Amino acid sequence: QEEYHRCTAKECILQKGNQAGGSLTGFVEVARAITGQDPYGKYPKENGVAVCLGYGEKHVGRVIHKYLFRSGAFSIIKDEVTKRWRTYRPWLRDQIFNNFGGDLHRHKEAKPAPPLIPQRFIDGNIAWHKRSENIFSYAKFVNGWELHALNSAGEASQAQGFQVDLYDIDEDVATSGWHEEAVGRTAI
Repeated sequence: QEEYHRCTAKECILQKGNQAGGSLTGFVEVARAITGQDPYGKYPKENGVAVCLGYGEKHVGRVIHKYLFRSGAFSIIKDEVTKRWRTYRPWLRDQIFNNFGGDLHRHKEAKPAPPLIPQRFIDGNIAWHKRSENIFSYAKFVNGWELHALNSAGEASQAQGFQVDLYDIDEDVATSGWHEEAVGRTAI
């Protein structure tokens, strides 16, 4: 995941298995950009534009909104040594993965992580397509960033007419033309 976040190429693909953290990794990248906190300086700190493209309308509400704006996209736990909050590792202590042992023995101490983009970063209200299902279309942030949530079941032409600093395509696309439109919209 860290290699993905470090990548400075115009196009970067994260290929992984199901339930391996790919969506979370992509949305962490979006949140870092939108909040002006990308540690690699790949995005403007202010006045940027991001697009998150979901596989259908329900994907916007169930996945994109959940990861970016609600608690519990992943779990956190206080580190036994540093006493700082960090990502919970749901495997056994003596199993080593990426040089880390697991926290399964402390599973009762884990708690839902706060939203990747806390409310304090949002400037005003989110524009809703279907509020009751968390399907949003647009959000403006206090640092001038904008986020557009698009549905890939529609025509790719709905994304024309503006430049984008970050274009996150989560999952596959429902109709053709989206990748080409994303590449054409992404600022160089």
